[in-house]
Amino acid sequence: MKNIALKTLAALSLIMPALAHEGHDHGNSAFESHQTAVKEFELTEAQIHNLQLQTAVVHPFEFYKTIKIPMIVDTMHNKHSLAHGFVYEGSKIMKIKKGQTVTFKLDIMPQKEFQGKIVSIEDMIDPQSRLYSVYAVTDDDFPQNSQGLKGDMTIRIKPIEKKLGIPAAALQGEFGDYFVFVKHGPHFERREVIIGHKTGDMVEVVGVKEGETVVTTGSYQLRYASGRPIEEHEHTPEEKEHAHALNDKHLAE
Repeated sequence: MKNIALKTLAALSLIMPALAHEGHDHGNSAFESHQTAVKEFELTEAQIHNLQLQTAVVHPFEFYKTIKIPMIVDTMHNKHSLAHGFVYEGSKIMKIKKGQTVTFKLDIMPQKEFQGKIVSIEDMIDPQSRLYSVYAVTDDDFPQNSQGLKGDMTIRIKPIEKKLGIPAAALQGEFGDYFVFVKHGPHFERREVIIGHKTGDMVEVVGVKEGETVVTTGSYQLRYASGRPIEEHEHTPEEKEHAHALNDKHLAE
């Protein structure tokens, strides 16, 4: 933790001078920049290198309607790990089919995703637990001695359609107000976005264009260089209409 803190402080020390205005004291300028909150800024190649930024290109992605259920790692099935999922609602069990793609996450490894598929469904409710059971196998096995570990499985039920998507790691913000850092060479722009569906680690977004580059790893450090933007990104009527449609869909689901 100490090393991480030192690296973060070192990264910030590289960013802040880039924001200082000519003719001002650097210490005051850094403070003023954080308070007045620039929306756009530039970094040198050395600063970008030291921040170890990683990026992703905005591109169309096929999103799915999904069902997320709790699970426990069961036994081995044909040399693959078997996961036992539990469904509370009869309306959900009717949507789950054999062969559907599944993403697994273990509670002890929340950042790691495993892929697999549904192999068996018990659509008769258990009289004691009052739960339905779903079984899925992994394409790549869980860690050794993982039997009994808890987690969740996300089942892809139905494809929606291709929408512009970015990795969830690029998103910053909370309480419904999200933004990303769009990178144009050494130039960075803090851009407000609206999020929609999520499949795996990809999130549907409105507010960026196909082909634009967003910062993923290192985006948190860039927050200290921008603070709160001076002016909000003005969404086009088409973006606003799509955002309302997304909200209506989520309410309906």
